[in-house]
Amino acid sequence: MVWAKLGSDTLSGTADQVALDISTTEKFIQYFYHLIESTEIFQHIELNSDTGTNYARRYSSNGGTDATQTSQSDMQWTQYFRDQFEIGYIISIDAEEKLIIAFNVGANTASASNAPTRMEITAKHDQTTNPVNRIEFNNNGSGDYATGSNLSALGTD
Repeated sequence: MVWAKLGSDTLSGTADQVALDISTTEKFIQYFYHLIESTEIFQHIELNSDTGTNYARRYSSNGGTDATQTSQSDMQWTQYFRDQFEIGYIISIDAEEKLIIAFNVGANTASASNAPTRMEITAKHDQTTNPVNRIEFNNNGSGDYATGSNLSALGTD
């Protein structure tokens, strides 16, 4: 099993989306992002630009009680006012739901007296007809992703 770079998207200006088109049909995808906020961001993820009610997720913030969302038109990921780093894994097998597990850390307020925030997320995309060929992180907040925000991915079969 050899991992190969599927691509990356680095913003050259502010924007409300960082996205990656995947031209191959990899079964296993690992993505990494560093999103830099300019002001408030309210982040959502979509796979294959699907906005139907095909998403469900379970998440925990800072070790708190699990929460769930089902039958959503996208996956609400985070709401932050700070830089974020995330590592996520997607399994994308034809004729099966797409499963995601992700680990996110946010810088929190500046200074060593403020611990970073963390979020653990599991999710699924109930679309079984196509493999994942696009990953989008969309901002629905009042701010933007800042210049230098990046999304990169690796894949293997």
